[in-house]
Amino acid sequence: MAIRLIGILPTLSSLGTFQSLKRSGSAACLRHRRLLSMPSATEPMNVLLYADDLFGGNVLRELGAAMKKGDGIVNSLTILTTCNREDRKSYAIAQWRKRKEMRPSKVLKLTPFLNMASSMNIPVYYLDDDRSFDRLKLALKRDPNKFDIFVVCPTKKSLVASILPKFPLGTIKIHPSLLPEYRGPSAIQYTILNEEKTTGVSIIDYTTPNDRGKILAQYPHRLTPATTYKTLSHDLSYLGSKLLIKTLENLEVLMQKAKEQPQRKAATFSPPHIPDETMQIVWEKMTAEEIYRMYRAFHGYLAIWTMWRRRGKMYRLFINEMYLPDERVEPLSQNITHIVQCQDAPPGTVFFRRQVPYLEVPCIDGKRIHITNVRVEGRTEKNAQEFTNGYLRINGTLRMLTDPVDCKKPVPKFVYPPGHRNEHKRQVIIDDNTGF
Repeated sequence: MAIRLIGILPTLSSLGTFQSLKRSGSAACLRHRRLLSMPSATEPMNVLLYADDLFGGNVLRELGAAMKKGDGIVNSLTILTTCNREDRKSYAIAQWRKRKEMRPSKVLKLTPFLNMASSMNIPVYYLDDDRSFDRLKLALKRDPNKFDIFVVCPTKKSLVASILPKFPLGTIKIHPSLLPEYRGPSAIQYTILNEEKTTGVSIIDYTTPNDRGKILAQYPHRLTPATTYKTLSHDLSYLGSKLLIKTLENLEVLMQKAKEQPQRKAATFSPPHIPDETMQIVWEKMTAEEIYRMYRAFHGYLAIWTMWRRRGKMYRLFINEMYLPDERVEPLSQNITHIVQCQDAPPGTVFFRRQVPYLEVPCIDGKRIHITNVRVEGRTEKNAQEFTNGYLRINGTLRMLTDPVDCKKPVPKFVYPPGHRNEHKRQVIIDDNTGF
């Protein structure tokens, strides 16, 4: 029987998922009552955790709380992570100052994940540091039972499970989707891009590669129209951390009743690497809704981008913050309406609304997007006011482009798709030689 942990966490019932599933029948309630009555693990576990800032903050907090509580779940906790050389050096200095009972240094800048590990005095090994990783493998070689279980979280750098030996209680992974849907490291991004209404978190046996292992437990989560990658990853991290503790409490029973995934039908896959073109705005095709959906799918991970020409050079313009306005609440200004109606400013033309302030950009479907924070390639972030002061002197004289153009020629006319109402209207030819 497939076990799905639905409604077993009192702190999560306020999300509305459990109440809606509870009305669908008593089978789900019966399953979660059976799970609560399962016997817990008899001996505390020595846990090795692979995580980073992407998903591991809440998981580390829950495992640390369980270890400090001493309720028989976690006996010891060790971290395996990835970070650059400066972070590793800062963490080592912070631990040395702590051992010498010195005050924490204000100069050291640790990542949130390493800062939390330092405050808990948890040993840390580094996957991308050969010396540190060799020490971990040597410790496992000397004592194969040093760790009872290996917990893997979604990270920016995928881990091949075969690089470490087998653990007595196995290896389990937290995956941010309801498997077999969206296997792969880009599950959250493609969940939002494909307009899914529900997603969730799964805990699987990680002895099989490519997220094909047996399903131990799952918990569903609903998406809202304003869900972004940043908010969804935080919510799923919180759900996954709570679900992990319940899974460790009932690990033996869940391993016995684990469910095999369908390997062909009903399985969807997310690409291992997100192509750069996936985050590019195509002004000739994409509506305002599609641009905003793409922004939500990558906000907090990477920034969507478009092309822009300034003084004979092509630059990428990264959009860090934007939103989709409600035209009933924020009507188009009269000055911009006059320019759009008389000269037909094509999609991608930039206007500045000083009262708010934000950059207003029309799209192919006649709607618009509002941009509040951008970054020019090779420069620092700027808000709408700073960008206007530096680059936009006259409204409507700057247009974002889909493809690079010849720097010695004027910006070409916008090509509307066949059948568009503005296909034969007069357009403004923008020449950036003036430096606008």
